[in-house]
Amino acid sequence: CPVGWRVPSADNFKTLLDTTKVDYGWVIQNGVRGVKFTDKFTKKFIFLPYAGYRDWKNGRLSKVDGSYWSSQQSKPEHTDCTDSPACRYMYYLYMLSPSGVYLGRYIPLTGLSVRCVSE
Repeated sequence: CPVGWRVPSADNFKTLLDTTKVDYGWVIQNGVRGVKFTDKFTKKFIFLPYAGYRDWKNGRLSKVDGSYWSSQQSKPEHTDCTDSPACRYMYYLYMLSPSGVYLGRYIPLTGLSVRCVSE
């Protein structure tokens, strides 16, 4: 990210998922499908488009959903391998209509989007 900007933390994404403070819904904005997150009190919003991802196994681009990396590595779970950089999972925000929006963990070899936010 440029100076004065950063990649959101997993906690930043958790804030977007707090339905007591934020509403979200699937929208088309300027011809682009994505999710609009709106603060219930300030009415400020952020739109995250379905930018897709690049598959780590075959390099194919998929445009069926929206996935955004966080800046945080997740803590290992007992099922994670530990001897390869590919096994050091990162948190990410996953959006797929109508399944929902959630915080997940994935291997960093996958090409997900990065959305910088101001500091």
